[in-house]
This record gives sequence, structure tokens and C-alpha cells, in this order.
Amino acid sequence: MLFKRYLRVWLIPLVISTGGSVGAAGEATTATDWPQWRGPTRDGIAPAGPKLLDKWPAEGPPLVWKSEFIPGNEDGGCGSVVVADGKAFVYVNWRGPVALTTAKLIEYGWIEGIPEDLAKKIESARSSPARSKLKTEAEVGTYIKEFAANLDSKQAEQYADYIKLRLGKQAAWGNYPWSRLEGWAKLRDKEVRTLEELCVAMGVPVFHLEALTGSLNMNRTCTDSVLCLDAATGKTLWRKDFPAPPPNGRHTYGWPASSTPAVADGKCYVQGSAGLYCLAVKDGSVIWQKPTDFSNSSPLVFANAVFVMHGDALAAFGAEKGELLWKQPKLSRAYNFSVAKWTADGQDYLLGLTNDHFFCVNPKTGAILWQAPGGHYEGSTTPSVSGDFATFRGNGGVYGFKITPQGATQLWKTPPGAWRSSSALLDKDCVYDLCCDFLRCLDAKTGEVKWQKKEVNNHYASPILADGMILCPSGGRDYLYMLLLKATPEKQDSLGCFGKSQDGRHNVCCCSTPALADGRLYLRLKDGIACYDLTAK
Repeated sequence: MLFKRYLRVWLIPLVISTGGSVGAAGEATTATDWPQWRGPTRDGIAPAGPKLLDKWPAEGPPLVWKSEFIPGNEDGGCGSVVVADGKAFVYVNWRGPVALTTAKLIEYGWIEGIPEDLAKKIESARSSPARSKLKTEAEVGTYIKEFAANLDSKQAEQYADYIKLRLGKQAAWGNYPWSRLEGWAKLRDKEVRTLEELCVAMGVPVFHLEALTGSLNMNRTCTDSVLCLDAATGKTLWRKDFPAPPPNGRHTYGWPASSTPAVADGKCYVQGSAGLYCLAVKDGSVIWQKPTDFSNSSPLVFANAVFVMHGDALAAFGAEKGELLWKQPKLSRAYNFSVAKWTADGQDYLLGLTNDHFFCVNPKTGAILWQAPGGHYEGSTTPSVSGDFATFRGNGGVYGFKITPQGATQLWKTPPGAWRSSSALLDKDCVYDLCCDFLRCLDAKTGEVKWQKKEVNNHYASPILADGMILCPSGGRDYLYMLLLKATPEKQDSLGCFGKSQDGRHNVCCCSTPALADGRLYLRLKDGIACYDLTAK
């Protein structure tokens, strides 16, 4: 996902002009906190902190703690962890237990009470070479009649509809042979905590299971849950739950909402699947809440306002009481986007992406100051900004813009490529672009590709920049592992990785961005939060 730059430090962000800057959310907590989406300055660049390990041991950095069970991915979302005031916060669109129901088994082709010899005969006919050669409905119909004619007449009549189903349209469903359905039937109506646990029990890959059990996922109970953990120990300090509707498939194919909290001025702001919530950092008590539609947008807090994608429009709410300050319905069709703050000549602005455009908005009024081509199909990346230069991956490739309060001028654009991507990192004259195909370094002034590494990729999780190194989530749809890279415009060198063995120790959420605070790395896992010590000893 996404980030920015801070004061001192390990690296100097790209500054093409000194006329603008990017700001943090709300008032500062402490200098090393990671209090919002993409870090203190919302661009993935870590603040000053202790010296970090410049190489990871083979087993990875030391694990400081792992939390209690907290579901991720299909069971709780992929919202990132934030750290402030000695506490770690995470939002979970918590899905209730799931079970393989009798109705779902019947849908797959199972039937209760069928004689074993008949089931085997049907399965043999279903998977036979003769059946696979049939092309027309008439041919299939004849095949079914001939099969039934050789059965006991009572069985043929009793199971006529089932025989027609199994030898008809289900004949092409090679993933559901009778032997597998018999095994699955032993699991029916037995609740487990996660879809992945069900996947393991059924012996199918997680991604395949998501397609298999879509309707099961849609019927699960849901809550919008906010958890606060002790950043030093991982102990849960408080948890607040809000009622949430079950997934309906309209948004992200039924995946849970996945926003990242923002902590400012003793308050934790969270956009959930059913509301925008403001909680007291101290004890989780509700200060205010506002009902909203589903959104993955991560709140930005400054100037006593909360800016977030609300329903089908960008909106601003009062930070103290939650009153609606303004709503901009012309910025819609992108419930995933999270805006960034940009300051030019002493004035603050909002920058962001819809499905179609890169935009700039007046944060006081919601007025659109300008729009430029280059939106993102899913609105899931946030622009990275330094001075009067902005960059992001959009529908047509990676863009570089010169921006002013009056407009945006495109400086360069790479050829179209992967649309599943993270937010870019800016470091000196480099733009680091991570997507589902590769990690590459672009010249910030021209867009020229300096180097490209295909072995490093992911769908949405964004890298972070700290102590002159890139901490990069990489891997496939079902799991991520962490890489440490030393990157320059000339080359990149791998300094270590962990979690690649899929040994169950790490299990990083597929779309969650790491957080780094005071030398410690906080990761959202499939089944909890983990904290690692990255400091050099």
C-alpha cells in the first residue's frame, strides 16, 4: 500500500521544487511513531530512529511478540497496523465462524443416503472417456438414458434428477469427484474460525476455496472491530466492536473492508464497512460515530477535520464531533482511495485518485481545484509527493506530474502494465514502483527504467523506506514474505528475507503494508499481529 517522508534522516526524499511539502495526519505523537496509513507523512518513508540491521539472519529478525488470534485476509481484511503513544492499533472487519453446509455440499454434487455401489457407478460414468467426448445436449441426453436403463428401475427412478445433474453439467467439474465429496461430507456443519482452516480440512488451495465457498462467506456474521495492543508486549488493551452487515459481493468480491486507522490528539479514527468511528485512545470509548457505506479508505486527519471516502464521495468530518463538513460527489467510483496532504506556499491541499483521474481538492470547502488523467482502476494507490512533484501508478502506467494549486502537468508516463500495484516510494531522484509483476527503479525526472527485478512483486502491499533500505513485502496471492533490499539508481542488493518458506510462522496478509516504529517492524498476519526487532545490536 503506501507512504511518505519525514524530518531528519536516513534518506532525503526527492525534492524537485521547494514550493511544497507533504504533511502528517493530526498533531505529532512521538517522533518515531507510525500513526496512519503509509506512516507519519503518508508516503512510506520511516521517521528517524535507531540504526537498523543491515542484513537479516537466515531465520529472519527476532520475533518480539505475536498477538492473540486476529483474523486477516478473507476473514478479517488487510488493514495495516499503526503505532502511536506506545500502542498498536488495527481495524478488523471480523467475520464469524464458517462451516461447509449441507446445502453447499449438495450444490457441489453430494447427496445423502445414496447406495455406495450406485455412487461409484455414477462417478465412473461421469469421468469416463466416452462422456468427455460428448458435445451436444442430445448426445448427453442419450448417454444418460442408456446409463439409467442399465440400473435397477427403482434406483433409476429415485435418483433420476441426481443422475441427470452428475452426468450432465457436473460432468465437467473434475474438482468434485465422489470420493472427495464423501470426505467433505464428514466436515459438514462443523464450524471453524477461518476460511483457510476450512481450506486445509478440505485439501484445496485458499484461492480455490474462495471461489468454492463464496456463498458461505456471504452468510457469515460480521463486526467492525478496532483493537488496541500494547506495542511493547502485544497484549490486547481494549477491543471495540460495532455491528456490520454481512458481505454482499458488491465490493471487492465480498472481501472484508481493509482500511487503516489514523491516530491523532488522543483519538483513533477508523473507517469501517458500516461506519466512521472516533474512539478514545486511552480506553476505546466511543467519542462519536457516523453510519457510512462500505469503504476501504484510510482516514487522513489534520486541521481539525477527518478526510475519507464516504459512500460514493470524498467527504470531510469534524474531528471533534463528527459533523459532516462537506461532501464531494464528483469524486466517486473509487471506494478504495485514500487521500494525501500536500502543502504549497503555506496552503494545504488534498491529492488523490479516482478510477479515472488524479485530483486536487481544497480541504476547507471540498471544491475540486483540478483533475488530470491518470486515475487507478481500483483507486487503491495513494500519490507520493515531494515539493511540486507527484507520482503514482495509474491505469495507463506510472505517472510523473509537476503540480501547482492551479493545475498538473504530466512530465512522463511509463507504458501500461500491471494494474494491481502498491503506492510508489520517492527517494532522492528515484521512484520505486512495486506491482504484481516486478519491483523497479524509475528516474524521477524522466521515468526511465534504471533497473527491474521480476523476482520481487505483490498485488497491493506497499514497501517502506528506512535507514537507506527498502523493506518490501513480496510473494503470491496466498501469502507474502518480507525482503530487505539496499537500493540505488544503479542496482539493488538483497540483504535478507523471512517468511518465504510458508512455515506458518509469519503468514503476512496479502495486501497489508508494514509499519515501522522505533526500530520495530509491525506486520498484519493472517491470524494476528507480529512485532520484530530490526535494530542493530
